[in-house]
Amino acid sequence: MNPVTKIGIALILTLSFLCFVEGYSLVLGSHCNRNIPLPLDAPAWHLLAALVCVKCTLFNSTKNCVSQPGHCATKKDQKCLLWTVTSGGFLSYGIQTCWTHCLSRFLVRGHLKVEFNCCDSSSLCNEL
Repeated sequence: MNPVTKIGIALILTLSFLCFVEGYSLVLGSHCNRNIPLPLDAPAWHLLAALVCVKCTLFNSTKNCVSQPGHCATKKDQKCLLWTVTSGGFLSYGIQTCWTHCLSRFLVRGHLKVEFNCCDSSSLCNEL
């Protein structure tokens, strides 16, 4: 067995172990407990270092994603974002995504409240 093959096998075993510890399966492409596909457009090493965030470009008042449901892997200086708009205390709509230079804050105008919740505590931390 040549050195390149040995390194490749060692890398696969290491990545498999790390995925097992974190609860992810690169082979199946899903989070073991939730059956959610991982974003496979990023290199495997990036997925291990990055947070995986829920991505939905628009969810409605019943918390159903109506536009582009999926997941994203954070890049440098990104966090998971849950952006919600409430009116009179009731959810109107929102967005979930990876966001650069994310800051948690909220804005209030009359009965309308816009809230930016940024998190990096764990993968999928921006779930509803």
